[in-house]
Order: sequence, then C-alpha cells, then structure tokens
Amino acid sequence: GGVPDMYVVFVCHGRRRTPEQLCARIRSTSEARIRSELGRSVAGAATLDMLGIETAFVRRLMRASGEIEMESLQLSLRCPLSLGRIQVPVRGARCRHVQCFDLMKFVEYASMVNSDNCPVCSKKNARFSDLIVSPFVQDALRRYPNEDEVVLLPSGEIKPPTAAASLAQACTVVDR
Repeated sequence: GGVPDMYVVFVCHGRRRTPEQLCARIRSTSEARIRSELGRSVAGAATLDMLGIETAFVRRLMRASGEIEMESLQLSLRCPLSLGRIQVPVRGARCRHVQCFDLMKFVEYASMVNSDNCPVCSKKNARFSDLIVSPFVQDALRRYPNEDEVVLLPSGEIKPPTAAASLAQACTVVDR
C-alpha cells in the first residue's frame, strides 16, 4: 500500500526544417512583422513602403529621449556572429537597435546553441518567428558594397564613413 507511481508524458510535435527553409520562411513573413511591430509606432505607416517604415523607425531611435540627440551612429555591415559581411540582414522585430546580423549565420548558430537571444542586445527577441529582414540595412549593403560600416545621420540618411568624416571636418572648419 504505498503511493502509486505517477508518470507524466509530454509529446511535442514539430516539423524539422532545413536552415534554407527557415530562411525562406523568415523572408516571406518579414513584411507583415515590419508592418505590425514597427508600423504602429510610425505616423503614416499605411502609406509607406518597408524601407520608409524602417527609415522612420531609425529616425526615431536617433532622436532618443529628446535630451540627447545623436549626431551620427556607426552601423557595422559585418555580422557579429561570423564577422563576415552580412548577406541577409535581420534583427528581432522588438529590438530597439538598427544593428543587424546575418540570417543564415544566425539560423546555424541558434540551432547549435538552442538560443533565441539577440546577438546584438542579448534580449530574448530573436525567435525565428520574430525576425525581420531589414530593408534599411539591405539598402546600405546594396549602396555600399565595398564598405564594412556606414554612418547613419539623424535624418535617416546613410553615408560611407569617409564621406561622413569629410562632412564632420567641413563642419569643424565652418565653426571656427
């Protein structure tokens, strides 16, 4: 007469996907996530394309809290995981940074370590279902194929580091 043994059985059914299948799925659902996560905080988002919505998001980030306004922000075009140039730039839809990481490298990394932490901010914002392909960083990669980093201006404009340094130098000369 003792206590009967108790057993708990848990069954989880999931479909195994290849990294290529995961990447294709993330790319195909990215626009809807941009509209739902970023679009609600951007005035006039319904009339903007994806690049316009994300550019408005970047402008808002650059303004910060109103107390400190950034003059510029350096944006790396290299993946923080592989240190290679980003091919498909992604970040978590709820992340509050512009910096991206490479989609395929993240899929490979996350499946090895079983983590959904963002490699940039370390928050749990990088579940596969929460990733967005960044049209803003895609544009920077396309426009500056030979640069490892670019400079973001408060207007949302992207400049290569050499042009931004020249601009800063010109402003310094004018201020004297």
